[in-house]
Amino acid sequence: MAAEAGERTLLEDWQARRDRLTADAGPIPQYAALQLQVLGYLLERYRHSAEAARPARFVPRCDLSVNPRAIVVHHHLGEGVLGGVKTRHEAAARVTGILSRLTAPPAAPSGVPPLDDGPWPGEPQYVASAAWGKALRAIARGRDAHELIEEAVRSHPVAPERALRYLYRCLLDVDVIDAYSVELLAMCQNPSAVGYAVLAWRRRIEAGCEEDLRREFEQFFSRPAVRQLAAERLRVELAADDPRVRLSAIELLGTIGTLADVGLFSDLLALPSLADEDPGERPAMLRAMQKIAGAGSYPSGELPAAP
Repeated sequence: MAAEAGERTLLEDWQARRDRLTADAGPIPQYAALQLQVLGYLLERYRHSAEAARPARFVPRCDLSVNPRAIVVHHHLGEGVLGGVKTRHEAAARVTGILSRLTAPPAAPSGVPPLDDGPWPGEPQYVASAAWGKALRAIARGRDAHELIEEAVRSHPVAPERALRYLYRCLLDVDVIDAYSVELLAMCQNPSAVGYAVLAWRRRIEAGCEEDLRREFEQFFSRPAVRQLAAERLRVELAADDPRVRLSAIELLGTIGTLADVGLFSDLLALPSLADEDPGERPAMLRAMQKIAGAGSYPSGELPAAP
């Protein structure tokens, strides 16, 4: 799909970024050379493709060099909501709604009575099956409901929110490596299952458990059915306060991100060094850009490792 008149295409965006870096290497020049190689490869590989003719999603509309990380991320993800934001305080005041919309699981249904042995009136009729009834009653009574949820989700893959919240709470127990809960969330066809999974992933990283379920979360987020939604949720985490969360989000987006993310990473790399920056963040962004671009098939071989 070609870009509409006046819109910058991905190809045009890559060329503009390449021209900018050629003229000005930015606040940290050692990263410019690798960015130029990635952008040059993209321009060569996708020059005549329909994909590169699509509108560029992440086009800078402000002087990024004076904006903190959160402003860059939410400027791009806020769909114009943050237009004109120039200070950290303005960004903090206006991104709350965006963060809530993109990361928070749906609220529990209002006016739902406690579970008992009767039908579960707070959920749609098509999931009010005998199997889900058993699972929901087990949850209400504080019992282990994993096997009952698996039995129910195999016949009714859109799960009650009560079941999703139960699995999310199980994943918050940092003393347990609960791969079963991740597997069950992945089986649920609710879009909100991805939100619960990203929240649990973030909480475990913040608690120092980032390696425990890394493979399971990556497999979940990489599934074709949820990949796009997971990537959108993870982009928000590029502005997280915890550098460990940001670093993990960068690495995951290198696996499940799209060509549009090259521009987002390029804008983050254009920022001056920040006080809370992890020394591994910028190299990780360059590796993610290389991976998304398909640098392994670069004509002269793989791009050199990021510094």
